[in-house]
Amino acid sequence: NAGTMRSERIYRFADGTDHETLYWSSGFRNSDGTPGGMIGVIVDITERKVAERRIASLQVQFQAIVDNNPSIVFMKNLEGQYTLVNKNFCEFFQRPVQEIVGRTDHELFPSNVADRICEDDRKVLASGITTEIEDHVPNASGELRDFLTFKFVLKDEGGKVFALAGTATDITERKHMEAALAAERAQLQL
Repeated sequence: NAGTMRSERIYRFADGTDHETLYWSSGFRNSDGTPGGMIGVIVDITERKVAERRIASLQVQFQAIVDNNPSIVFMKNLEGQYTLVNKNFCEFFQRPVQEIVGRTDHELFPSNVADRICEDDRKVLASGITTEIEDHVPNASGELRDFLTFKFVLKDEGGKVFALAGTATDITERKHMEAALAAERAQLQL
């Protein structure tokens, strides 16, 4: 074998259009060991490359939408591992995305909180119904925050559930204001 080469190249076809191609070539030797020649294959991969660029662009756009959502956004696989989180999720835990994706609630939250979250997840996965949940969750510094969370299942083209996703909005300040208003009303009724 005189060596194999594989590369992607742009070739101008006879009609004058440029095409992205995958180029393979390999040299071969004669039985006496002298160079015998070269064989090559060129495959037009223009459509695949256009599709890859489109998918990459859509992924960037999708992540921008997720990251600019003022709520925490997350997705978990059926094993309970986070597969997608937004920047607000990362800020809440004060961790980069690489330290969150692939982990479970038991790796991120205190055990009692993780148990509660996982039980809610099981109920949503079993029912398939979007569920609204109010919960108290500690942030990275241990401060309890109140969240209004919507959890829902994601299904593939065949209707099979492949993930659980949700949004969680911090309502701590709202809860504090509601408590203050209730206390004020109680004082006024005295």
